[in-house]
Amino acid sequence: MHRLTVDPARNVAARMGRWSAGHRGTAVFGWLAFVVASVVIGVGVGQRTIDQNNNNTVGPSQRADQILRHGGFRQSNPLTEIVVVQGQGVTVASPAFRAAIGDVVRTVAPL
Repeated sequence: MHRLTVDPARNVAARMGRWSAGHRGTAVFGWLAFVVASVVIGVGVGQRTIDQNNNNTVGPSQRADQILRHGGFRQSNPLTEIVVVQGQGVTVASPAFRAAIGDVVRTVAPL
């Protein structure tokens, strides 16, 4: 029978576990100090938030906002639902596209 042996000097996890078992108090208080230091540093660094009044969107949502803003679309009610419809290989003049728009309007109108 072949036995698999692990060199204890190279197995970091085993060495850490052995040390932690032999020094329980130091290990527990060390982890608590690490958690407290992490929280203090995190609070000190702070966080970045998106300004909700500035409408700073990203990605496709930002592109849609730009199209609406610069395309002359009027928004009479700020609580209006906005739906962007796009299709590959069809134009706005296409009957299929117009049918899809009508379907979306009928679906969203009650909401």
